[in-house]
Amino acid sequence: MKDNILNFVLLRLAQSYEGQIPFYKRMDELARAQAECLQLPEIDPERLLEFIYQRQETIEKLEGLNQEITGLKKEIQESLELQEFTISAVKQRLSGEGVEALDKVIGDLTQLLGRIKELDKKNEEVLRSRIQETKDKLSQLNNAKAADKAYKPLSVTKDGVFLDFKK
Repeated sequence: MKDNILNFVLLRLAQSYEGQIPFYKRMDELARAQAECLQLPEIDPERLLEFIYQRQETIEKLEGLNQEITGLKKEIQESLELQEFTISAVKQRLSGEGVEALDKVIGDLTQLLGRIKELDKKNEEVLRSRIQETKDKLSQLNNAKAADKAYKPLSVTKDGVFLDFKK
């Protein structure tokens, strides 16, 4: 009886995780869009910031969904007397439809999150590289301005200047 109830709770947990998948897919889409934006010859900072804001909104929505998941995980952890909630620990203590559903959805999420993490890592590397390139160009520009200023006369007069020393 207890196993049936726990399997039901695990099914609810799996469904909650499945509810997060569209949000993580959105994060994946935004990471890909960021990658495309970073590959352009001229980065549009407004567009890049918009992707970042959209990702932040998605993260906030996911945090809201995680509240229900946290409660369900705690309930299962206490019922099974687990030190830590992991799918492997649950599978050692329980079997059934709920465990299988949870195992599958966690596998799917793990794969999706891995893809997002890898894209984010690449995007960060490209962004750091592009920032460094911009700093280098700015430094060269400042050096060129300083050199130009050093070789220009301080004041340019178009008309002759006469000084009257008799006064």
